[in-house]
Amino acid sequence: MIDAARSTAPATVIAVGDSPSGIAVSPDGTRLYVANSKSSSISVIDTARPTETPLTIAVGSGPFNVAASPAGNRVYVSNSESESVSVIDTARIYEEPSVIAKGNGRPGDVAVSADGARLYVTYSESENVSVFDTARPTAPPYTIAVRAKPLRLAASPKSTGHVYVTHGQSNDFSVIDMG
Repeated sequence: MIDAARSTAPATVIAVGDSPSGIAVSPDGTRLYVANSKSSSISVIDTARPTETPLTIAVGSGPFNVAASPAGNRVYVSNSESESVSVIDTARIYEEPSVIAKGNGRPGDVAVSADGARLYVTYSESENVSVFDTARPTAPPYTIAVRAKPLRLAASPKSTGHVYVTHGQSNDFSVIDMG
């Protein structure tokens, strides 16, 4: 960690799994979640004790990114190689994560709506974003058409706001109105 008061302070290096690719912070700032792409795992780091060995949670194959719900009760992990999304219940962090319904191929990025009611997932081999109802995660998602190769997304901090989706090949992005 970098001490902002001393710009010359070295960063603390924390060992996690193989090929870390995505990271999320819990809403209260007490935990970091790191997707370890080649380890098929998530590392959970206690921010008050960052040098302690992180908890490792097995998820699907090829975890790419991770998103924490605004309430902090769920963590969502896109597993690109197993074409699934793992759901970690943070109150039961030592239990095996559940897996929600598959979307349209290999999931890439994940984001959660400000109210925690919707999970957005990009699928790089498609032209849409899947939207899951977090209260009924095993229900089939609905899809929103965007351009080819949706890559990254960001959800507005307002529940009736927008979702922004970058496109890997067309040098532009889509704006989805969730109002």
